[in-house]
Amino acid sequence: MITSTKLSFTIFETHSVKTFGLLDTSYYSPAQGFDGAVLQVVTPFNPGRAIELNYAKNGPIILNSNTLGITNVARNEDLADLPDGIYTAKISICPYEQFWFEDTWFRTNLLECQYHQALLKLNVVECENCYNPEKLKVLNRVRLYMDSIKANTSIDNYKEAQKLYEASRKLLDKLLFCEECFDKGYNRIP
Repeated sequence: MITSTKLSFTIFETHSVKTFGLLDTSYYSPAQGFDGAVLQVVTPFNPGRAIELNYAKNGPIILNSNTLGITNVARNEDLADLPDGIYTAKISICPYEQFWFEDTWFRTNLLECQYHQALLKLNVVECENCYNPEKLKVLNRVRLYMDSIKANTSIDNYKEAQKLYEASRKLLDKLLFCEECFDKGYNRIP
């Protein structure tokens, strides 16, 4: 039986390039209280500085470009897309040196949107000529890279995760923006 406060959270997708969520999954000891709850988020657009916010006990927190200090807009439609890259979040309560939890993840939402656009371009149901086994091979490679980004991040291998992200982005850019080049064989996988 847990008798002491144990902080934790999980990241959840909102299926939007403009937001992501944290769900506080902590156990708060009734004997301890809940003082000075702070959420700190370090983002790829401001890697050296943490944004500090309050958070709700055992609740969801939806973060966007306003809450992360990128924009200051009144309408949801005007929120900026959150960049892909390495994010770190830390929750803590008083006394801060004793009660805290931190996690790092690699956000790939913009890359996944590109992947889905490229997948839709194959149009396998409606257009037999659109289907191209070489394109599918590239998309399978990109999917493997995207899975490897997350795997490398889970073992703190951020340099390799970033390298895989860039390789994925380049392959998708070629698929999406240079159809003629691809068809001529300039984008063949080594």
